[in-house]
Amino acid sequence: MKVVTTLSHRFGQTINVGESGEVSFDENGIAEVSEEQAASLFSETDTILPYEGTEEATGSEEGHLGKMTVKELKQIAVDAELPEAEWNSLKKDDLVQYLVDNIKE
Repeated sequence: MKVVTTLSHRFGQTINVGESGEVSFDENGIAEVSEEQAASLFSETDTILPYEGTEEATGSEEGHLGKMTVKELKQIAVDAELPEAEWNSLKKDDLVQYLVDNIKE
């Protein structure tokens, strides 16, 4: 399962988290862990959350989206079935704002 850290200084880092062991976060703050390791992480810290592929995972919509690549942002727009003509030519910062404004839980 994927998890995400809310602490940007951990992006691209490998950390040792108590009984959970080592966790390696990619440049977007996302790590692949076992279900058992994830359960342990969630009980040990409130800065590591389940990754759901959208900005809701961190609670900081623009901050998390801003760390994603344009390709990942466009995939979010496709998954949300937003009209491609509205977002396809947007620059990254404008695309982030478009997603924040148009994707609701």
